[in-house]
This record gives sequence, structure tokens and C-alpha cells, in this order.
Amino acid sequence: MRSAIRSKETPDLSKYEIFDIEINASPDVVWSLLTTYEEVPKVFGFITRIKRLRQTGPILLLEQEVQPLPPVPAIKYTVEVTEDKDEKLSWDGRTPYIKVNKGFFKLDSLEGGTKTHVTFACWAEAALLVPVFVVRLQQKIIMPKVLQILKDHAEKK
Repeated sequence: MRSAIRSKETPDLSKYEIFDIEINASPDVVWSLLTTYEEVPKVFGFITRIKRLRQTGPILLLEQEVQPLPPVPAIKYTVEVTEDKDEKLSWDGRTPYIKVNKGFFKLDSLEGGTKTHVTFACWAEAALLVPVFVVRLQQKIIMPKVLQILKDHAEKK
């Protein structure tokens, strides 16, 4: 499920953890699951709350709370999200616990739009007293789970 991608819009992904999956659902269905923000906590249980603070065109500022894996406590933070043509959803999160929290979902249509290839990339760096290995372990466990949850929900629609 792990892949590497490089393109002009994301030339250096060396700091990102990257996973991908093929989903038996159209890109529209997958996009809707990712961008209907009020419903996201129902899809991804570890995201416990999302509140839309403002939107300027394709750029949204969201406040969200996530519950990572134990022993990490719930984290409340703001995230700037950019929606790009129903194909790429990128974010830049801000929290006192994570110095860098950037990433994206990229959707590619397959088989005439009946399937979707989803790439999920995330670059996170710990801040304060959070050990780097804790952040890396969280990513390696959570990211494949996120894709499997997305696949399960999309294929039920």
C-alpha cells in the first residue's frame, strides 16, 4: 500500500510518509467523504470534532480535535485546508504538540471513473516534549487505517 510519487506541484516529498490505495468507488464519492467536514467525525472516529471557522474560495480554516493512539491525549488544533479541483485536498495544521503537520489526499480517476486511486501523504514533526518516534509510529499505524476506513465507507455508498 506504500508508494512514492513526485510531480511539479510537490517536488520534494522526502519528509512525507506516503501510502496509497485503490477504491472501488468514483472520485466524487471519495471526495465527498473527505470534504463534507461536518460528517468527517462519523467516518473517521479518531477525528472527534470539526468546526469551520472561515472559508475564502478553496481555502478553509478549520478547528478540529483528534484522538491519536494512546498514550497521546486528544489534540485540538487549527488546520488550513485547500481544495483543488476535486482532485487534491491539502492541509497545514497548527498545534503546540506538532511543529509541522502538512499533507494531502490526491485522487486519480481509474477505469472511466468507476474506481479511485487515493494517495495519502503526511509530513509531521514533533514539538515540545513529544518524541519523534511517537509521531512516526502514529503515522505508520494511523495512515493505512485512514485509507482502509475511507475505502470501506466509499465502497458502501
